[in-house]
Amino acid sequence: MIRGSGVGTSFSMTALAELAKPAWIKNAPLIDVFLVLNVLHERRPKFVTGVMLGAAVQRLVACEVQPGGPYKSAPDLIDPVANACIAVFVGWAGKPLPGLQKFLARHYDVTLLRTAAAPFDGRKVTLTPLAARLLAMQGTDPAIADSDGTTVKEWRADAQKVQDAALGAMADIPSEILRHSRKILQTFDHGDDRGEVRLLPAFFAAALTDAPDDAQFYTMLGAANMHTWLAYTIYDDFYDNEAQLHLLPAAHVSMRLAMRLYTEAVDVAEWRAFVSKAFDRVDAANAWEVSHCRFMVATEKLSIKDLPDMGNLEYIADRAYFHALGPMAVLARCGILPGDARWGAIWRGFGHYLVARQCNDDLLDWRADLSSGQATPIVLSLLKHLGVREGTHAFSDLMPRAGHIFWCDVLPEIFELAFGHIERARQAFAESGLLRLDAHGGLAQTKFNELLVYIETSLLEAQSARRQSQEFLSTFK
Repeated sequence: MIRGSGVGTSFSMTALAELAKPAWIKNAPLIDVFLVLNVLHERRPKFVTGVMLGAAVQRLVACEVQPGGPYKSAPDLIDPVANACIAVFVGWAGKPLPGLQKFLARHYDVTLLRTAAAPFDGRKVTLTPLAARLLAMQGTDPAIADSDGTTVKEWRADAQKVQDAALGAMADIPSEILRHSRKILQTFDHGDDRGEVRLLPAFFAAALTDAPDDAQFYTMLGAANMHTWLAYTIYDDFYDNEAQLHLLPAAHVSMRLAMRLYTEAVDVAEWRAFVSKAFDRVDAANAWEVSHCRFMVATEKLSIKDLPDMGNLEYIADRAYFHALGPMAVLARCGILPGDARWGAIWRGFGHYLVARQCNDDLLDWRADLSSGQATPIVLSLLKHLGVREGTHAFSDLMPRAGHIFWCDVLPEIFELAFGHIERARQAFAESGLLRLDAHGGLAQTKFNELLVYIETSLLEAQSARRQSQEFLSTFK
């Protein structure tokens, strides 16, 4: 089961400084580049280096319409907001540029462009995921549009419609079960703060070059995903020996509802067969994990009979593939079915996304997982570096050494693994030829792509925290 991670909107300034390398400044969206530099200058001016400034000037030269501005965000786009971010930048890094000032005078009171957030104040702007998070940190108006042009207020309203539909589908359920289901479904208000569960089908459709304009269809698919998550969340507690027996009927009801909603979503035999096989695949992966990835824990000792071989971690994706059923239903609705190479590319991309997502979440849970005998990839890597093999081992011996091994040896492996899966997910999604791309051939800035960016930025922050810890400890050597 995928567990949520609570990174929130805050950013480590060290992580931002680490991000702002010359290659990134050269290729990242213009808004991101100059917003990051402006935020760094406001919050940690010492972090802004001459190398950064030199790369920023080279980027301006490369995208200028004429010397002194304005500047192009894309070959055919001169974005006032991006240019306003540049104006803030040159205000503290150099001196005002007449051409830029003249262009911006038609859109802004240029005397007010003095802070990182000023270019966005009170405007409905298409934001990249990074810009959205930075501005949230800066306390800017939350009505600013997300990356697909939908405001936060609008997509939250859409998420509420999905939640209402999920409850509505249970209208005939006995009240004793319904009260438990309603309580769990209401937790999505906070646990699904990015709309990843409720709105994934809609986010995916909005990222396609061509998709049906059918909000009711996407709402129904979101409701199906909510019920699937509800069911597997309860089942997952049983797998982890944390069962709440009174919730089991609610899980069964939600699973039946999800199966019905998905199979009825598209009236095509290939689609119905695929749904059945997908749920079989999820259950088979859970069965394999329970059989092979649980160690005995008793009297403060960990007993290992066999260390599992997780191969390419395919089972992690298999356990959560139900999460991709909504987007796959969108493809089926478009006439793209199993056996089509485009279908295969999207399905493969979701597999890589789900592995990266789980690795990122497991970073937060490794101590609890080790203590409860759950053999996640992180726990297995930890045991390898600790030199632990089959047999019985006292936690009093393992735990004092585990923290140092985790930071020094395990984290670099997990970073490499997760970043690799993020990159392969992007490649698979782009290779499908179905999703909108940016000027560089990568995925366009959409709420769907933001799911990958969120994992990426979370990993970058963890990477930065590790580096800061190492630098701090090195001062005592």
